[in-house]
Amino acid sequence: MFSLINIILRIGLYFFTIYDPASVTIMNQIKKYDLKHIAFHVLAGLYFIWLLLFCVLVSMAISTVLNGADSSLRTVYLVWVSLNFIMGTSLFTVIQLFKNKTITNRLIFYTYIAAAIATAFTVIFIMNRG
Repeated sequence: MFSLINIILRIGLYFFTIYDPASVTIMNQIKKYDLKHIAFHVLAGLYFIWLLLFCVLVSMAISTVLNGADSSLRTVYLVWVSLNFIMGTSLFTVIQLFKNKTITNRLIFYTYIAAAIATAFTVIFIMNRG
């Protein structure tokens, strides 16, 4: 997995340093820990973007159900919330594979628990209103 990350970073660094080939040596100085650290923070950034979009989706679903939408729209929101939560779960699982003991990792863990509770509440709410 990290060899793929290494290749991606090398390609990205190559494209950003086309006009300054001397800075390509920076990539040669990065150790595996640094690549792992960069990958963790990229995944953490993606996780927080997912969390923001997931909160918007959950609020839209609850708002739509409260406003009395038809059953087909409720079904669509039910599928969207469920699939989006599965995608967030896969992102969370990959982040947990890094086994970091940082504040960021704890924050990701607790926000994931909150998202799981929100998902359960939203799914139950949509199903009971339908």
